[in-house]
Amino acid sequence: MTGLLLLVCLHVAVVSCTRVEHEDRCYLSASHWQDFGRSRRHVGHEDVDELRSLYKEEDRTVELHSGNFDENVYGSVNLWVVQFYMEWCGHCQGFVPTWQTMGQYFEGWSDVTQLGTVNCAYAGNRELCKAHRVQWVPNFQFFEPFSKKGDGGAEIDFEGTDDREALPFSRRIVQYIYENVEDWSDPSVYNDMQAPWGDEIIQQFNQLLTTFTSTLNISIAEKNATSIEHQASTEMPIKDVFEGNRLYLEETVLNSSHAWAVLFCEPSLSRCQQSQPVWKQFTKDTEGWKIYIESFEVDCSIYNCTEYGVARMPVLKLFNAKAANLENAISYKGAITTESLTKVIIRHLESHTEDDTPETWPWPGLAGIKYSDIDGVLGGSLYRILSMYPDVRTVVVLVEEKDRQMLVGKQVLLDTSEIRNMMLLRVVWNQRDRLRVADITWPTALVVEWQPLSYTWKITQEPLAVESWSREAIMTSINDYFRNLTNPVFTQVFERDLETALWISLSQGTYLIEGNFTDVKLEALIEYITALVRYFPGQPRIMRKLEALQSLLFNKTEISVDEFSEELNKQSEEAYIRKDTEWVGCRGSEPRYRGYTCGLWQMFHAMTVEANAQQSSTFTEPVAKDAYPLEVLHAMRTFVTYFFACEHCRYNFLKHEAVSMETDVSDHEDAVLWLWHTHNSVNDRIQGKKSEDPLHPKVQFPLPAKCSLCHGRLGWRNVEILFYMQRVYGKEFIIV
Repeated sequence: MTGLLLLVCLHVAVVSCTRVEHEDRCYLSASHWQDFGRSRRHVGHEDVDELRSLYKEEDRTVELHSGNFDENVYGSVNLWVVQFYMEWCGHCQGFVPTWQTMGQYFEGWSDVTQLGTVNCAYAGNRELCKAHRVQWVPNFQFFEPFSKKGDGGAEIDFEGTDDREALPFSRRIVQYIYENVEDWSDPSVYNDMQAPWGDEIIQQFNQLLTTFTSTLNISIAEKNATSIEHQASTEMPIKDVFEGNRLYLEETVLNSSHAWAVLFCEPSLSRCQQSQPVWKQFTKDTEGWKIYIESFEVDCSIYNCTEYGVARMPVLKLFNAKAANLENAISYKGAITTESLTKVIIRHLESHTEDDTPETWPWPGLAGIKYSDIDGVLGGSLYRILSMYPDVRTVVVLVEEKDRQMLVGKQVLLDTSEIRNMMLLRVVWNQRDRLRVADITWPTALVVEWQPLSYTWKITQEPLAVESWSREAIMTSINDYFRNLTNPVFTQVFERDLETALWISLSQGTYLIEGNFTDVKLEALIEYITALVRYFPGQPRIMRKLEALQSLLFNKTEISVDEFSEELNKQSEEAYIRKDTEWVGCRGSEPRYRGYTCGLWQMFHAMTVEANAQQSSTFTEPVAKDAYPLEVLHAMRTFVTYFFACEHCRYNFLKHEAVSMETDVSDHEDAVLWLWHTHNSVNDRIQGKKSEDPLHPKVQFPLPAKCSLCHGRLGWRNVEILFYMQRVYGKEFIIV
């Protein structure tokens, strides 16, 4: 019995599916093929040492591939547990320590248990992974003793991510063996092949199962206790303003460091429907006013707005900074237009007295300075600014004539209030005022810079070049001035990275599809290819290949994966996509880092920027123009849903990020900003995880060192983020 028992081994294998082409051969590494200290024969590839694997020889796992999978797994007396993965998949990389720990757990059971892996990102393993129904990775399958080719493995389903931790996963393996060991001990099941496991091994597995269960329960108890302790010490009572809770509304708008504008509306009312687009655009245009005022909308079809004294809608309620109660709010029930909202809100801010003006509001605020002599402004007032705000090094002085276009200066002051290290000062004059600065036409915008060596303020030689005295023209001049002053550093994006990501998305992303492209999967492929044809910033040869793929799919109700792959792989001088995987800007410190995922992010960023650049002339139909801001993002969501093999990444993106797409995006600029915000959200979620390149840590980009203007006093400045994204990912800036 003991001798026969030693013949029975459980192997855990990993299959790697990353594609590498060179002289029409695929290369796999032999560094991970040791069977718990016993050397195995590797067949089917001449240069298997070139395989890039996530695992090392000491990890006690067998690296399987198309040349040795059948001979090791099928017909074996061993039980195999096989992990199918792709080396670029972040969750697969994060699972490596779990797999290594499992190898340690089963080290003493090498005669009954083993682990193995397959990398599905390599072209040489493509058919192997597809034959085993691998559509998402990581994928885990059991292969019972004496299984036959064609039987396939039994896929392991997981109820939650905790099930994939080393201890629960190991217990499931033992449980699986324990439940099936009696059948495996019956020789008749395997056509009289000698594989009796007997009572002794059943008892041993029962003991091992009990040990694992006990250890698992202790681990779960410790984990829960740690989680409860962490929640008790760190949990903050943060609520959603749209819960409609009056107490929370009070907590939000009362005793606040800034004013609040709250629009109460019911979507079914025509008046609200008319005002909603204006309100949404206005809140977007005034995002930089956060030091002074913030805003939100309450849906009165969901929440009881009568509790707040709202009857006729729409109504805008304005709450003072430092407000002590809700009853003193000012209600505006007039027309909701951009002009009316601007006037009402600025008038509300100006109505603050000295007692309810927050200290965070920059002096002298919207009122400006009424000096008859501008020399006085450049004297005491500027030194007062320096004493109050020591970080300020540049002051923009807007000199306006009283009662003429004064709303413009106030808007610009609010727009610039978020810019760090600068302040805008309004000087109001009239015809009786004596102005001692020669050769200047009023109104004007002067730039005054602090000279630390001489401890003086100095006016720059020329006023800001402003085409017209409008909010847009002045802000353009101010932004241009500070961009030149701060000298932002723009990340380089290489066309080679975009093309490599494109190739992998079309080749790897589609070959694991089970069956043909039909119905929803065909629609998904058409949507993705259509977006690529319209917005991928590629050379003519790339665009002609994409157009050929689009033509192939035209009017089709079904197409085979092989037919699509054949067209994709066709090469001509006029139309082709490079097949060799090469990374430039997306190259990681090791081959498993960055690469494909970096290239995908850059590709979709470039497409949203290109769509924004085209939006003014591409579509003329109103309905199409309203719908198309989401075109690239919809194509991205479709791609992730059906063609992105990393299961955990796909789940998190669809659950956490994609849900806000419909509500947050109303135009092409929104689409660019949404994807930038989503990218940073993902960076924040996976920062410090095993998939992070130690030489390229996940950060919130752009960093202040690269774009100081992107970082405002209270957060991001979207106008500068948009400029930065256009400058980095614009078609004309991509390095060919």
